[in-house]
Amino acid sequence: MTKAIKIALPILTPILSIIFFIPLLASAAQTNVVISEIAWMGTAVSYNHEWIELYNPTSTSIDLTGWQLSAADGTPDISLSGTIPPKGYFLLERTSDNTIPNVPADIIYSGSLNNTGENLFLKNQSGITVDQINASTGWPSGYSTSTARIPMKRIDPAGDGSQPDNWTYSPKCGTPTTSGGITYSCTPTVTAVSQPFQYEIYFNPLITATTTTTVPTQMESRLVQTINNAQTSIDIALYGINRQSIIDALIAAHNRGISVRIVGDNDAAANDYAATYQTLTAAGIPLVTDNSPDIHHNKFMVVDGRILWTGSTNFTDTGLT
Repeated sequence: MTKAIKIALPILTPILSIIFFIPLLASAAQTNVVISEIAWMGTAVSYNHEWIELYNPTSTSIDLTGWQLSAADGTPDISLSGTIPPKGYFLLERTSDNTIPNVPADIIYSGSLNNTGENLFLKNQSGITVDQINASTGWPSGYSTSTARIPMKRIDPAGDGSQPDNWTYSPKCGTPTTSGGITYSCTPTVTAVSQPFQYEIYFNPLITATTTTTVPTQMESRLVQTINNAQTSIDIALYGINRQSIIDALIAAHNRGISVRIVGDNDAAANDYAATYQTLTAAGIPLVTDNSPDIHHNKFMVVDGRILWTGSTNFTDTGLT
């Protein structure tokens, strides 16, 4: 017998930080400065407080005089100067030095990043492009809502900056670091909300020789209804999914403008559920895979930042019937 629990939660941030965490990968050799972190959405204080961090993976200091960091559409267009130390960072803050409190910027620049994506070029003093982040069709990571803004962080400095899977969410408010080694750290504010804690529990019937995989159970019907009622976002972490009603509901939600994101399992993506994973990505739903059995044993779906669906049931024919 399997069960799923649907819980209404007033606080979302701790859940998202667990579900969408992706481990850092080991870096290969890199011979030039790269763009390492981007707060394209601003900070929790203001969406205008954008910042960009550069990283020098080499063993020598690099003079950035005459270098240029610019977007293909012309904004921003930043002339660099100063020195970035070996294995060190360089911080660019938009508009003023108040963007990141108590952290002096290496460069103050003007011009906002487009929230729908940019194609960024980092060029040296000879005009040669040493790094490119082609996110013209949408930023590969980072998170922006009315209550939270989380920067995107490069996973592998030696990897292609235009590959979406080389970016992840930067913890909390990011780790903007200056050439002097000063790093800003923040403590998230948790607000206690006085409201009832509501939950519903669903059990599937025992499997028998006559059990059919075509008749929806109460659990399946409620799951589809929850997806159909989503207003803004659906974030999922699970192992297996092949139930057609769930696939159709997720694709329909994506098509009507709901932000649908999925973290799946490496083994499932390569074997039993490969076809379903491909169907979802072909429909335009962002899906990344991770090898984390401790996360994927239980299945999670967060809807609109306030409803949590969790339990031991995969969204599959055998799991939901």
